[in-house]
Amino acid sequence: MSLGETVRDRLETGELGVAARVMIEEALAVIDAPAVNDTATMSEVFLTSLTVEGFRGVGRKVSVPLRPGPGLMVITGRNGSGKSSLAESIELLLTGDNARWADRKNADLRKGWKNLHHQGSTQIDVELAATGVPMMTLSRQWDGTDMVTGASMVKRPGKDPVPLTSLGWAQALVTYRPFLSYGELGGLIEDGPSRLHDAIANILGLEEFTAVKETLSARKSVLKAQVKSSKDAWSLLANELKGSADPRAAAIVAVAAKRAWAPAQVEALLVDGSGGDDTIAGWCRSIAAIGAFPTGTLERWVEAARTAEAAVAGFHGSDAQTALATATLLEQAIGLHRSAHVADCPVCGTASVLNDAWLAGAEADVSRLQAGAAAAREALRQLGVAERQLRDSLPQVPAVLAQRPVDLDDSVALTAGELHTAWVAAAGVFQSAPLEALMQDATITVAALAATRAELQTGAALMLEAADGEWTPLARRVKAWCVGASELGDSDASMKDVTAAEQWINGLSDEFREQRLAPIRSAVESVWNDLRCDSNITLSNFELDGRGTRRRVNLELSVDDAPAPTLGVLSQGEMHALALSLFLPRAALDESPFRFLVIDDPVQAMDPSKVDGLARQLAKVAATRQVIVLTHDDRLPEAVRRLGIDARVFEVVRGSKSDIQVEKRIDPTERCLMAARDLSKDTKLPADIARQVVAAQCRQALEAECVDLIQTRMIRAGTSIVKVDAALEKANTLNDMLSLLVMNDARRSNEAGVLLEGEMRGARDLISAVQRGTHGTATAVDTGTLVGETRKLVRVLRHMEAT
Repeated sequence: MSLGETVRDRLETGELGVAARVMIEEALAVIDAPAVNDTATMSEVFLTSLTVEGFRGVGRKVSVPLRPGPGLMVITGRNGSGKSSLAESIELLLTGDNARWADRKNADLRKGWKNLHHQGSTQIDVELAATGVPMMTLSRQWDGTDMVTGASMVKRPGKDPVPLTSLGWAQALVTYRPFLSYGELGGLIEDGPSRLHDAIANILGLEEFTAVKETLSARKSVLKAQVKSSKDAWSLLANELKGSADPRAAAIVAVAAKRAWAPAQVEALLVDGSGGDDTIAGWCRSIAAIGAFPTGTLERWVEAARTAEAAVAGFHGSDAQTALATATLLEQAIGLHRSAHVADCPVCGTASVLNDAWLAGAEADVSRLQAGAAAAREALRQLGVAERQLRDSLPQVPAVLAQRPVDLDDSVALTAGELHTAWVAAAGVFQSAPLEALMQDATITVAALAATRAELQTGAALMLEAADGEWTPLARRVKAWCVGASELGDSDASMKDVTAAEQWINGLSDEFREQRLAPIRSAVESVWNDLRCDSNITLSNFELDGRGTRRRVNLELSVDDAPAPTLGVLSQGEMHALALSLFLPRAALDESPFRFLVIDDPVQAMDPSKVDGLARQLAKVAATRQVIVLTHDDRLPEAVRRLGIDARVFEVVRGSKSDIQVEKRIDPTERCLMAARDLSKDTKLPADIARQVVAAQCRQALEAECVDLIQTRMIRAGTSIVKVDAALEKANTLNDMLSLLVMNDARRSNEAGVLLEGEMRGARDLISAVQRGTHGTATAVDTGTLVGETRKLVRVLRHMEAT
């Protein structure tokens, strides 16, 4: 489940109000877009070789074999030999920059990338092996003097090169940075609290929380700025309104003073016109509000009345009219009979004719007559509707026409009086005049009223313009403020909602951070305990603290159980040990796609005990990672040898004109063979014991070489390290391992033996001798010959694998 889905599930608990939840949902939209990232399929990335030409301390092309897969590789060399150039070339190739040059103001450092003894292009190539994909080569080549003109490209067999950015590693290289230079080693602690905080925070995978927090914070900042801007604008307007003599200004200030935020009430006063004042300006605005007469509606109803009247006239003397009149008369008689129990005919006076028999017949006649009179009845109904609508089409006389101020302009007052008189008279005509006369005069009457209304409104507008001189521009600014303030809505409620959303997401972020930090904290403390060795300083805990520009890591240090308030209690060597304690767990997380670490000069300033601790810790990391350590100090390879740690040791030897060579000094196979050689020459060792331990060392040498070659082959083919380990676990004996190596199947040891015998006479006898000798069974082969033949078989195995 993604972090966004987890947050949404938490939102369903109802801890937040609706508005705050909506804000978080909107903020989550920023993390919903899928990232373009191939690291999900590009996992378990190992380095298999490095080739450098013309870069920093490297002149002529030099290639360094980097055995893919977990293991420790130590590259030694004196200062200035070019070993750090090898580390920096890998970093530059993958990141496009180098930690030593990150400060672009240091122009001298950035100019020193070009080797002085090399002419032509500078090129760096790194061959990579990754699970599930073919082998690939990362390459960067550039000419001239500007390093940034180069671009790292990915080359795959049979495909065109593509930019390194296509692999989507940019964020992973920051989060799980697999490089640590000497400068970074000190800078991680010394460059300020924010850098250390971010180095740890990045590995927690809470960037989505950060994105949501930033979105909410931005929303809050915008809201604050808008509210402040609106309130500042109102303060200026309020001062102007207080200085205005217009009574409307005083009314608005009075309403606004009762409420801290009243755009709706202020706008209502502007719409109303005056806030209740009875000035000439208020009267003029009321005159302006008199709407136009519905001339078009009036004409439609006049036409409808005439049409209906013509239809009714068409029924005069017709059977339909007779049926209608008869039906009407019968309905009245039926009603009289039912209501007053009248039995005599009300028309002719005949006695007792209105009885039950008559009633039944009359009702039947009414039904029959009404069917025939339907058209006439409908014509009368439409005429009635048209007449009512016509009489009601004249608007009521506005009261303002009878409420003229005393200081009103004479011509305007006269026009207002004329309109009032004519409007009242017209209202009487519309209500009482015969329909025929009304249809004849309605449109003429209303046209005259409209002309007088227009004349009155023109005069009133001129008076209003004179009366509003100062008020109009002020009212416009107040109106504009009302519009902007209304768009903010209830700002106080919005601010509370966004604050609640921030507090909720911060709390959830802290909870997730603690969950993800716990195992990392444990790993850091474990590494520190290995590295500190005889140090009196204890690291018991650390916490990520602060936000924004106050980010820091609180380290709980103590000296002989006394709390240490600052990092000042640490020596330089302890400072470096602490930086390594924080770096190694971060770079070795399972979530990282990179299974390699490149560490440059970690030994400086460390005393011998801490070097031993570093060697042990590097060996632990190398159990699951490809660890490449570069050092000018012989103490680390010596500690590796003394502690019996399996490692490959190389030495960088510098010749003239930056001609460097990388020479292998020892590897696990060679270490076993050297031990076997020394034991075979030890005259003080009993012969039977010598034969057994020499045979055991020779067997270990062959097994180490098989593991090395099998692991390299499978990883280069894109096999995951889990499957590699599973295959090696099934190879329980030396014969199984040799079979897996030469036949690619641990179950075909007989065939493997035949094949090896063909490559080296006596191979099967040698294999049998080292196996039997390991278990104490005497063999005819002397120990010196056993070591020599084992070394020969190792060379054969390497040649067979290479071809």
